[in-house]
Amino acid sequence: MLKQAIPSIDLLAEAQLDEMIQYHQPIADDYHAPRAVFLTGATGFLGAYLLYSLLQFTRAEVYCLVRCADSATGMKRVETHLQTHGLLSSTELQRVHIVQGDLAQPFLGLSATDYQQLAREISVIYHNGAQVNALRPYDALKATNVSGTQTILHLASLYHTKPVHFISTVAVFFSPAHRGKIAETLLPDGRQLQGGYRQTKWVAEELVRIAQARGLPACIYRPGRITGHSQTGAHSNLNDLFCLILKACIQLGYYPDVITHLNLTPIDYVSLAVVQLSQQPEAIGKTFHLLNPQNVTWLKLMALVKQQGYSLTALSYADWSQAVTQQAIATPKEEVFTLLRFLLRTAAFFTDTPIFKVDQTIEQLSATSLTCPVIDEERMAIYLSYFQKIGFICACKP
Repeated sequence: MLKQAIPSIDLLAEAQLDEMIQYHQPIADDYHAPRAVFLTGATGFLGAYLLYSLLQFTRAEVYCLVRCADSATGMKRVETHLQTHGLLSSTELQRVHIVQGDLAQPFLGLSATDYQQLAREISVIYHNGAQVNALRPYDALKATNVSGTQTILHLASLYHTKPVHFISTVAVFFSPAHRGKIAETLLPDGRQLQGGYRQTKWVAEELVRIAQARGLPACIYRPGRITGHSQTGAHSNLNDLFCLILKACIQLGYYPDVITHLNLTPIDYVSLAVVQLSQQPEAIGKTFHLLNPQNVTWLKLMALVKQQGYSLTALSYADWSQAVTQQAIATPKEEVFTLLRFLLRTAAFFTDTPIFKVDQTIEQLSATSLTCPVIDEERMAIYLSYFQKIGFICACKP
């Protein structure tokens, strides 16, 4: 049977910002210490920590876009999400306002009146919302990730110009066009970029850059592989490939003996970096790689796991992959192996990605006390303890 060809997407043609979106209005006079900000994606993993950081380190009222039946349901959803991560504070929640809407809909799914009112109220936008799915094609993700970004850039132009802090991803560089070290000032080449999610984020970045050229004060932030909180280990994205591979290794008692490096960045560092950078006027217009300055090798990571008492034996990658496949067949209800078996065919986890430079980020954060925690024995103990507590992994060798 012939495989159906994946339709080619002209990403440059997709990256067209409506000519009606212009930034002639003066910038909000309180943008450096805003009275009100707008946050998208508050119910996601990074979104929860962005919301918490905004509540902790600003005095702003935070308007959160949430897909929900009504504002009470939306507030409960946000509250529960924060509680899951141990971030709940009832006093600070009084500054949270639910905007019932949807990034994929025109004008965010709001009425004309509500959309205009939101534009008047807010002074800064944190655009973190996106549909994250590595398997779906561009067209399936476009409404949320591309059209939604276009709407955000339109919202930023109304009544007063609002700085936009856009959360992208280093995955916009995961194409054959990029090798070696990637500086924060380098523009990603999208011509050979594959994968619908990566393609939508590339187009969204281009839209933000077009808006910047028209006068929008905006920053682009590119996180990499985000891990749990550095002090609590809290992690809600358990279907992340790293989490699945770690769990599989522990359950099997085997790990692949491969030479590769990983960049693992705690969620609290990423969220705090966004908020602290967004408060620096001299950061406007720049792009920041939000990654751990210190990579860790895969074998070092496995050594750290073994130091926590797990008995693991190294296998060749081929033998380890076969063990995953056999376990998936033997235990079809064990989702970790079924999912991992599929993802290993589609994702290059053990293939070295480009080295992303973080010089600009480190320099800009040098005026603050914020530094990225190292992935060491202490951090791994915290992560494994959290995974044990929630039942994601066993507390002893399999």
